[in-house]
Amino acid sequence: MQRDLRRLIDDRRFRTYHRELLKPREFNTFDVLRYSDYEIRHSNALAWLLRPADTHGIGTRFLKWLVDHVDGQLATGNETRLSEASFEASNVTVWRERDYVDITVLFKREQRLIAIENKVGPASADHANQIRGYADKLREKHEGHTVSSVLLTTSTDGTVDYPSISHVSWESVQNSIRSLLDDGKFHSGSVRAFVRQYLDLVERWFRPTGVEGFRKLLDDYHPVLQKMRKILDEDSDDGVLERIPGDLTDYADTADPRA
Repeated sequence: MQRDLRRLIDDRRFRTYHRELLKPREFNTFDVLRYSDYEIRHSNALAWLLRPADTHGIGTRFLKWLVDHVDGQLATGNETRLSEASFEASNVTVWRERDYVDITVLFKREQRLIAIENKVGPASADHANQIRGYADKLREKHEGHTVSSVLLTTSTDGTVDYPSISHVSWESVQNSIRSLLDDGKFHSGSVRAFVRQYLDLVERWFRPTGVEGFRKLLDDYHPVLQKMRKILDEDSDDGVLERIPGDLTDYADTADPRA
């Protein structure tokens, strides 16, 4: 066990992650509530930003940005572009977890739907098949409507190509929200504070110690972390501390599998 823990703690990726944790960080509501990597929380935030008349005060700006992204990847010469739809609040409905779709945007008069599958991780073929299945069900339920499928992941723009699906990177999303914030589009002080905290959370994914690299580290050391979890359940924190080599105890909190 000690040998496995030493390998983990000596790993360059672990040491980088440890240094990041030691850096002073501003208060962040999402950290306190441990909502940072919950897809459902991120879907809630996006749905809020997509509703033209919601409390964010940016109107249709974020919705239009998303529509431009989808139009650029999916629209054909025979299809009316979504950007030509009416964006007034009375014409737009945004649903959460309707028919298992993370976020669904309905343009009522145009009979157009955007189905968004949100993944806080890299894109995969399974994710693409998942959103295709949801889109098929929406077409059955909303007869006569056109459905555009969107896969939102941490994979970089231009690196994912699934037929009939628009891929949107979380990095593009955070850049769009950052632009709205920097341009002063969020007029309320409390909303600006919330958005800043949210952006800080999302931007962490794209740092050297971001979500994808961290998950790879967890995968590589899954067996030892499982053992530590079992020790914690049986002996609490003292059981783990006893097994960490004496010269590495400064890293105990970072190595905690509950963190």
